[in-house]
Amino acid sequence: MEDIDPPREVPGACDDILFTLERLGLFWDGTVSYQSRRLNHYEKGLDLLLDKGLIYGCRCSRRDITTQGKRGPYGWIYPGTCRGNLPVSTDSVALRVRTHDRPIEFRDALQGVVSRVVEKEVGDFVVKRADGLIAYQLAVVIDDAEQKITEIVRGSDLLDSTPRQIHLQHLLSFPTPRYLHLPIATNVQGKN
Repeated sequence: MEDIDPPREVPGACDDILFTLERLGLFWDGTVSYQSRRLNHYEKGLDLLLDKGLIYGCRCSRRDITTQGKRGPYGWIYPGTCRGNLPVSTDSVALRVRTHDRPIEFRDALQGVVSRVVEKEVGDFVVKRADGLIAYQLAVVIDDAEQKITEIVRGSDLLDSTPRQIHLQHLLSFPTPRYLHLPIATNVQGKN
């Protein structure tokens, strides 16, 4: 259960999700795992990245990034302002993972070959927020690896997150699952 962002969580949403899955005849093999109870696993992942020198502290606000960065296809591109400037142990900073300028390519079972240069299209991205919360990208990569997930089927709205997740998989020496991104259901106005 992806419940690592308390400020954005809707009360009762976890129970609603499980109830809906049961009503649809979908059941799980074991105990439901909650990300909020796995924080020590994510901290170990951060420690591995830190030991390899792959993360750094960043004090940039969203306003800083929109002022100094440029708009890319997936939002504002982090311009690398703090890369190499702040020690990771500095309080109240976000932790960003270093990216590179080599394409990350994968074959999606429905979308075909997808290739992205994360550094140019997103920049170094946050793996732990300044408020101390673990970022989604890191949490799902560690969860998938520990659960030995080999196939991921999800909405195409997450297609652009996949190269970031593959980047983290490579950095952490985790296997890369196979992906299939489905079109998102929309109403007649084209809204999700």
